[in-house]
Amino acid sequence: MKQNEEGRATWTIVGVVAAVAVVVGLAYYVATGPPKDVRGHEDGGPGVGGPEAPPVGEVKVSVPFEQGGKVEWREETKPATSKDPVVDAVNRFFVASNIAPDARLVKTTRDGANLRLDFSNLFTRGYGTDDEQVLLEGIFRAVRDNSDAETVEFFEDGSPAQGLGNLELEGPQTVPR
Repeated sequence: MKQNEEGRATWTIVGVVAAVAVVVGLAYYVATGPPKDVRGHEDGGPGVGGPEAPPVGEVKVSVPFEQGGKVEWREETKPATSKDPVVDAVNRFFVASNIAPDARLVKTTRDGANLRLDFSNLFTRGYGTDDEQVLLEGIFRAVRDNSDAETVEFFEDGSPAQGLGNLELEGPQTVPR
């Protein structure tokens, strides 16, 4: 019986030591993050690559303003806030223009030279003719300045967009260079 109790005591000690080692290891990992040689962690961000990795670089944002009764454009370079520079630039344009501040470019999907743009809250309301033109030009500028896509297709909540007011947007649209 004595031998059985000694065996239990040994396994209890081994279990406690293992539990302490795990807790200390987790505390160290939380405090210091993953090792720098983990693939996708070279930029110092959390995780191992993928969509959670932080953005790197800058985006070009076109900001419209009125001067002498016409729309002029100012180009600004901003630090990236997402992994997709087109999404970042278009959404910053929406806010800066104040024409469609609630609209969002949710994601882009690349297919060869075509870039599919999936929006929310852009095509659901009406805009004036001038605002429609500024919105479309701002989107094209964001695509042109932040990607090499030759054409874009417009979608709203997964469905193809028919148009923006009087502007036809069905099918691929050439990105002006």
